[in-house]
Amino acid sequence: MTMPTTRRPDAGDESGFSLVELMVVMMIMMIVTFILFGFLDSTTRLTARQANRTEAENAANLALRRVSEDLRSATFITACPSPATYASCIKFSVPAQGPNASCPERTVTYQLSGSVLEETQISYSSSCAVTTTYNGATVLSSMVNDSSHPLFTYYNSSQSQIDVVNDPSAVPAAVAALVTVQVSYTGASSVLTLSNFVALRNNR
Repeated sequence: MTMPTTRRPDAGDESGFSLVELMVVMMIMMIVTFILFGFLDSTTRLTARQANRTEAENAANLALRRVSEDLRSATFITACPSPATYASCIKFSVPAQGPNASCPERTVTYQLSGSVLEETQISYSSSCAVTTTYNGATVLSSMVNDSSHPLFTYYNSSQSQIDVVNDPSAVPAAVAALVTVQVSYTGASSVLTLSNFVALRNNR
């Protein structure tokens, strides 16, 4: 009686991947994944930085508009309390309407305190009684103005810049001011700078 024989498949007929092939595939997948994660991280950072810039720019524009609108009505510019200087602080009166007004409508002070621009305002009635007062209201934060970029720069009737350090007595006669705000924001190595040239009601 003859026993049946079983034929063993040739080695070439075996299917599957070798260990080396699996390692190569895994390495390629890891490289592709690393590149994708790097791209996503870069995109996320860029989007966040752009959002922070937009937010900072909107806040700076609102603050600049607020200060500029008040300055256009400014009269009787006076010195801020020491140690503030004219470069970082301005105090002025806004006249009341009407020919018989004997006191201002309000007095306004804008002062850079550290990295925060603050506003103090006092309003008066027709009889010169104080009606409302608020002190140190935050107008803009994260400011980085320095001596080379002062918050306020003043000009006389000849359009010459007034030296607030050596000639501070000339500031009350200023007819124009340049308001400059510099703001830092998260994710950026540079700062955002906005400025506005304002003609003052003072001495016009």
